[in-house]
Amino acid sequence: MTKRVLVVDDSAVSREVITSMLRAIDGLEVVQAIDGADALPKLAGIDLLITDLMMPGLDGRELVAIVRARVGTPHLPIVVLTTRLNAASAATAGADACITKPIDRAQLVAAVRRLLIT
Repeated sequence: MTKRVLVVDDSAVSREVITSMLRAIDGLEVVQAIDGADALPKLAGIDLLITDLMMPGLDGRELVAIVRARVGTPHLPIVVLTTRLNAASAATAGADACITKPIDRAQLVAAVRRLLIT
């Protein structure tokens, strides 16, 4: 069964790098969004959200808060990406996992497998 992952990052390069890393996991379909506002209408049918924490406009912290408050998505697994070693900030935002940039492929794949394929 195919699982759908939404990758949200304002950097096109980062989105493509993450998408490429996720292709190592069989059975994943990746959807991309350029920021939190672009992500909101794409949440239907998503099994995992991966979002950058710091983005212009609707940032990752705000996106996570909205997802956690919405009917139908409060238990959606969320991975937050941050350039800072600030796991406490990601945890208080409501994320299930935090990965620092530059992204380690093995760490990302392990987090996705842990959250999605259990």
